[in-house]
Order: sequence, then C-alpha cells, then structure tokens
Amino acid sequence: MRWWLAAVFVAIATLTAVLIAAVSSRQADRDLRANAENIAVGASISARSAVEQAIADGTLEEQLRHKMLSRYRAHGLLGGSGGGDVFNGLGPAKPDPSLPEYPGRTALREGLVAEGALVPVEVEGVRGKRLVLQEELALLEDPPEPLPSVAFLPPFDALVWDRALLGSLFDFDYVWELFHPPARRRWGWYVLPILFRDRLVGRIEPRIDREAGRVHVLNVWWEDGFAPRRAEGFVDAMRDALRAYLRFANVTRIGWAPTLAAEKRLFLTRP
Repeated sequence: MRWWLAAVFVAIATLTAVLIAAVSSRQADRDLRANAENIAVGASISARSAVEQAIADGTLEEQLRHKMLSRYRAHGLLGGSGGGDVFNGLGPAKPDPSLPEYPGRTALREGLVAEGALVPVEVEGVRGKRLVLQEELALLEDPPEPLPSVAFLPPFDALVWDRALLGSLFDFDYVWELFHPPARRRWGWYVLPILFRDRLVGRIEPRIDREAGRVHVLNVWWEDGFAPRRAEGFVDAMRDALRAYLRFANVTRIGWAPTLAAEKRLFLTRP
C-alpha cells in the first residue's frame, strides 16, 4: 500500500533539521524562509503524485481515514476544528468541486464518530467538545501517573498543535515566532516549551553550533509559580533532557548565556 503522507512527514522532518541547524541572524531568517518554501514545493509535488496513484489504486479513502485517526491518536484531545497545519493532507473542511476526490474533513470526521472510532468527550474548563479514540477512553477514566521526565517540545510536536487548548488546559501561551519579524518576537524564533510530568513549566532557547561542538542555551524562562529547585525530581530530569539534546545535536558541550549563571550551576551536566 502506498502511504502518500510520507512525503509530508519527510518535509516536516527536513524543515525541523534546517531550523535547528541554522544560526540566529537576519540572513539566517531569509535562508530559513527560502528553505521552507523549497521544501514545501517539493513535498507538494510528491504528495500530489502519490494522491493520483492512491486514487488509481482505490486506497485514498482508507488513507484519509488512517491520517485522520493518526492526528487524534498523536494529540490525544483534539477538537473538531483546526487548520491545515493540524489536518495537513486531508483536504478542505467541506467538499470542494475542484477537489472531488476529497470528501471533506468534516464529513470524514463525522463518519468516524458515527462508527464509534472517535468518541466526543467534554473536558472541564475547556470550551467545545473534544474527540478521543475509542480504545483510549480507559486512559481518561484511569490516567497513568505522569513520568518524572523533562521534554523540550519542538514546534511540530503534537502537544502544541492546539494552542487554544494549551491556553485553557495548561494556562500556557505558545506561539512559534519564526515567521514573526524580529521586532515582534516576545521570546525568540526557536524557543521550546519545557514539559515536566504533566505541566508546561517554562521555555528554553537552545542554539546548536556544530562547528564549535556545543549547544548554546541563550535563555530560559520559568512559568510563574514554578521553582526548579523545589520541584521534586525536576533538576535530575532537566539534566537528562539536556544530555539528550546534546546527543541529538551530536555535540559534547553546553554553553550558557551570562545571564543564566544560576541555571548553569543548577543543571551543570556532561554527556
């Protein structure tokens, strides 16, 4: 079976690698935009060819169902709305005469709900209904204890797809500021939310410098009320996350901005 969506995921992975490897400068911003456009064009051509093949094979509907369910499986609590960045590759929300091969995301979603594959749920304090995979309902009734681990969430991580949910459920305001002019950026063009257990506790701005063989931590921001030293298990988990980021970057050293002397002492770590 041909899974035409692979071209899209390859493009996303490539774009992420480009972003991580880039340096912070005005020229880098221009280069990033050009690379993103080139990647998007290549992915669009590959995906279009694969869609045509899927139509010929009679597998497009099956692939669309798989893609829709994968979106809800990856996130866990997506709602019924969302733009093309969330439901990329599923076609328009409503049937479009210019794209007769796509039934429309709304109809596809309603069909999965009618079959019972997706189940509407309500979350206290969150506006609108959310949809959960039928086989994952048990997790809502008896949620597992969150692991005492730290993760740095990249811009394409499933958890940050629904920014409205981040605001209402986690009280966390997240915007990927790459496409904002520098003067409008509050944090930075590549700032990653810090997830600890089941909380978003801060943000980190790492910059990979492979020529120097190090990761530079340009800044760290902690959410109001979060004290790294007092959070049980956080310091060790943060050190583990920093070591993992060094391995990901294939470098051996970490450098801290002069303003981060306290964080440097607290999280001093080696690969």
